[in-house]
Amino acid sequence: MTTRTKKKRKPAYVYLATGPDGCKIGLTADLNGRSIEHRHNDGRDVAIVWSLWVEPDAHAVELGLLKRFASKRVRGEWHALDAVDVVWLTTLDAAGAAEVAASWKPTRKPTGTTPRTGCKVRPVVYAGGKKIDESGKRYGRWLILDYAGTHPTNPNAGAMWNARCDCGTLRVICRTNFAYGGSTSCGCLQREKCSARRTTHGRTKSPEYSAWRSMRCRCHNPDYFGYKNYGARGIVVCERWRDSFENFLADMGERPSPDHSLDRNDNSGPYSPENCVWATAREQINNRRNTRFLTLDGVTKPLTEWARDLNISRQTIASRIRYGWPVERILTATVQ
Repeated sequence: MTTRTKKKRKPAYVYLATGPDGCKIGLTADLNGRSIEHRHNDGRDVAIVWSLWVEPDAHAVELGLLKRFASKRVRGEWHALDAVDVVWLTTLDAAGAAEVAASWKPTRKPTGTTPRTGCKVRPVVYAGGKKIDESGKRYGRWLILDYAGTHPTNPNAGAMWNARCDCGTLRVICRTNFAYGGSTSCGCLQREKCSARRTTHGRTKSPEYSAWRSMRCRCHNPDYFGYKNYGARGIVVCERWRDSFENFLADMGERPSPDHSLDRNDNSGPYSPENCVWATAREQINNRRNTRFLTLDGVTKPLTEWARDLNISRQTIASRIRYGWPVERILTATVQ
């Protein structure tokens, strides 16, 4: 007759890792290897911030911690722990770990009866020979509320649970659907993903989009009425902006006011973040290639500004220029 020897529990590290998804409670005998594994699988932002060497039954300590924070579980061993939980966990010593290990026991709920047969049932479900209570756990957008009995027409379908989606929808779902990733929401997640795929930036009717579209047409569409003054002169849109309105908006920002439009500092240069600004009509007039500037007493202004400041018509100043008057006489002579 052979006697079965009890399997010896191996010592190991119980550790806490933090990352974008929250905090993970795990078990390993090789901290360095597990840290590399986390960075490879979960991203560079995941780091092990606390560990405790436990002898002899580290597994019971891990299960006790998972039970303690079961209501804050996000997925798998990832939990949404607050600052108080993290402080408590990182100050845990060997004595505290022993208490945590001793507290671990399968959870049992008060018994009830099935409505059809009157047989006693427990809100504890057997899966793979282990008792599992899903109450309070979260799977995707589902928050499991309580046990709802067996399937009304197919007893082999598995346990049914009352669940609430993050959008507020209440539904009775089968454990085999949510526990293994078959159902992550009531359908709202899929609708949001479909909407996101159909939506690009949502600003098609904005003035910034109109400016971006006109800019591309002027430079790259030979049939556009303004192409001869832009694309035909070799003016192009930079690679960053040509096929991406999002990049254009990120670099230029929103138009400051309805009086502003897109302008280039260098009229012979391309449309690019370094050469473009939002400018008013008056500022753009000063930046035109055919704008005539006059200088008097060290002050240089466009012809139109001199006419407005001196209360002289633009045509009068233009006529004086054609007749060859000197600048001082053009701007100081009174109108007869």
